Amino acid sequence: KSLYFTNIIASTASEVLHNVTFPVMSSVQDEQERLTNIYRKLIKFTMFIVAPALLGFALISEPFIRLCLTEKWLPAVPIIRWLCLARLFIPINSLNINLLNAKGYSGLTLKIELIKAPIVITSLIITIPLGLKAIVIGQTIVGVITFIIYAYFPGKIVHYGPMKQLKDMLPTFIATFIMLLAVLPIIRLVPSDFLKIILGIIVGFAVYTLVSILQKRAEVKEIYTLLVNLKNKYFSKK
Repeated sequence: KSLYFTNIIASTASEVLHNVTFPVMSSVQDEQERLTNIYRKLIKFTMFIVAPALLGFALISEPFIRLCLTEKWLPAVPIIRWLCLARLFIPINSLNINLLNAKGYSGLTLKIELIKAPIVITSLIITIPLGLKAIVIGQTIVGVITFIIYAYFPGKIVHYGPMKQLKDMLPTFIATFIMLLAVLPIIRLVPSDFLKIILGIIVGFAVYTLVSILQKRAEVKEIYTLLVNLKNKYFSKK
């Protein structure tokens, strides 16, 4: 169940990104500056959506589990929270792989997997005897390490490596952290699980949007434009 809930967000985002971004990056593979700009926008936009979704779900996971699956599933809550952290960089890894493929370095993907495999195996060997919680904490650490590996090779190709990627993600992490601080009192003080979830989502969305506007994030304008275009397309009078 823990894997199911966290995979809905991370895996869905990864699949959509894989299908959408590869053709986009392939079309500009010979235009280095333009490719890098598109690549940066995709990474910032992806984390802008994924971070508040995963970490927000981690925060409301206890009332969500109690309401939807009953209290006998509450021991899964710490596992869900660690899995949300472990899956934070999975969509970004998909973007990094797509960049390598678009630039014709598909062979590097296999090389990355060969580097990643012993790290994953070592983590499992160490954590399996310690129990399930240790395993998912190990997955979180492996997730950070594999992000660095996946981002290292694009850094060599388009000069946009892990440190530059993290720098572009920093405003999102700050906005998400403020969002979590705003939602935390609701989770602790509101008596109803249903209200915790509903108010948590509403307040979290409002605070995250407000902070992002104050940060002058281009992603806010892009999403607004997208929603307006969808409204005009499907709801405008013919």
